[in-house]
Amino acid sequence: MATYECSRCGQHGQAASTGLGPKVFAVECARDEAEEHAMPKMKTDTGAKARFKRTGSGKLMRRHAFASHLLEKKSAKRLRRLRRESELAPGDARRARRQLAGR
Repeated sequence: MATYECSRCGQHGQAASTGLGPKVFAVECARDEAEEHAMPKMKTDTGAKARFKRTGSGKLMRRHAFASHLLEKKSAKRLRRLRRESELAPGDARRARRQLAGR
């Protein structure tokens, strides 16, 4: 087996060789030059994806707090109000838009 190293990206690998003994040689990998210098992709934050929904007009909606447990002591009126989604505050919406990365 001969080892090789890409002269551009430095990745290592093995290739079959016909000669005797170890050989090391430089090869070019299949990476595109444009791909090599591209900016990294924006990743969606999966926690934000689960917590926020975008409306048709572009607003971000969120769930209310205090609506998941210890519900017996809370009044029916309060629970009805907590079931509705509300709009995310402007300061939080800016951070959430970045976390959602174009969703």
